[in-house]
Amino acid sequence: MPIQQLMTGNVMWCYDHELEQANTADEFRVMLSFAQPLHYHAGQIVLTDTALLISGDIDLHIPLDAMEQLYMGFDDHYKRMYVKNGGLFWQPLRVTYANGSTTSTVYLIIDHDWMGARNKIWYEALTSMFA
Repeated sequence: MPIQQLMTGNVMWCYDHELEQANTADEFRVMLSFAQPLHYHAGQIVLTDTALLISGDIDLHIPLDAMEQLYMGFDDHYKRMYVKNGGLFWQPLRVTYANGSTTSTVYLIIDHDWMGARNKIWYEALTSMFA
């Protein structure tokens, strides 16, 4: 049976451990006009009926059955200061998933433009798949 693509988009993303390395220069850079939110990777994202697939500078495959937590918002790793306007128009989508014997956490910014991001739509689609 072929894989069914449910949604596609552009994505900027980073791991939680990469955010731990963010410094004052990174924080200042996102405050500049026309600067993108803090991220370390970019590419395309596809939601299928079995996984989140990211292709770009790094490819990432997150099986839906490996997802442990979905969260939309800021936290100790992805801070409001990493986003222009303090996240007034959008918030990052955090996905924590089993990765072998450990867990990994990524922060996604999907279809970002100067008006916001489509993270809420993706969050709602993912949570509805688990309902």
